Amino acid sequence: MKKRYSGKWIGFLERYRLGVYLGKIAQVSDKNLDVVLSFINRQVEKLGTVLPLDRKSFFKYFPPDRTFIVLGKTGIESLFVMSRGRGKGLATLRTRIYAQDEEALEEAFQYIKKAALTMEAMYIRTAVFSYAEECSWLPKLGFEKAAVIPEIACLQGNLYDLIYYYYDLKNEYSFRVEREYVDEELYKTIEVEKKRDAKIVVRGLRLGDLDELEWALNHINVFATLGSGFYEGLVWWDRDRIVKMVFEGRLYPLVAQDASNGRIVGMASLEPLARRSIGDVLSNAYSLAIFVAAEYQGMGVGSKLMKELLLLAKRLHARMLTLEVFENNFPAIKLYEKYGFVTAGRLPIWIQKGYVWSLKMYKRLYSI
Repeated sequence: MKKRYSGKWIGFLERYRLGVYLGKIAQVSDKNLDVVLSFINRQVEKLGTVLPLDRKSFFKYFPPDRTFIVLGKTGIESLFVMSRGRGKGLATLRTRIYAQDEEALEEAFQYIKKAALTMEAMYIRTAVFSYAEECSWLPKLGFEKAAVIPEIACLQGNLYDLIYYYYDLKNEYSFRVEREYVDEELYKTIEVEKKRDAKIVVRGLRLGDLDELEWALNHINVFATLGSGFYEGLVWWDRDRIVKMVFEGRLYPLVAQDASNGRIVGMASLEPLARRSIGDVLSNAYSLAIFVAAEYQGMGVGSKLMKELLLLAKRLHARMLTLEVFENNFPAIKLYEKYGFVTAGRLPIWIQKGYVWSLKMYKRLYSI
């Protein structure tokens, strides 16, 4: 006769399999991964994919050292992943939360907030597709809507928004969490001599261009506009990573070259927002990045790069482009607006000229 188990006993067995004996939170590991996969694949569309995850693909979404589960009476009730902002985004904690119900989301958020307050973060930032229930749950926890990229996601033939939220932590501290440099200019731009006689051509990136680009990237006038890095000369410029991304189809870069001297004076790129080549709701959306060497700014180099990048986007069958830019980078914002990008909202917070926010912008490549 087949033995029957109650729901309570099944929940106990699942918690035993997860290897959790104390507390209600656990880190994802090989020991509990099969049960975690079962939980997340029941709501896989919230991740932005319609296809189930296996062990290998799971870690593309959830690095094991930053991914946690929260347990309840029925087993796993929520899963969340956290990352501290990189470079000038250190004051922000980024997270994604996947919960079976509103109560489970609230409990997971308490752990996230505890981690954020421990690292003295000023904001928590997250993003949710508009078809997910979390869109109605997050505001009840105190999250503010920061930006909306309309109709960027395609799910089963329908278009949905990608919504960015933030949670302000500053009033949660018993001390002033803002640093004293809030009114200082940390990255002071300098006057440079412009190359007025340059003849600019735009082409695809070659391996030999990577050394050339480093000098342009580390100029303070360029460095000050970037969200990564801490100090000139300490910019993370991983050639092997860039080459790997290009060959894997995860980065499409163009460069601007001064034909009069052969120098590489700018770069623009498209990066797919989709994490999987098939089944991802962002399959036709790309993020855009662009920079121009200080000596060549204000000469139309950015416009030439942008024109060719938009052509590349059409060849990639892209439907939507997005970007993020410091809200005080007026020349860049002017360029983006010239080519049809519109502002979707403001996002916190970057250590830059004191503290600054950034603008999230987007461009539809054709009318809906």
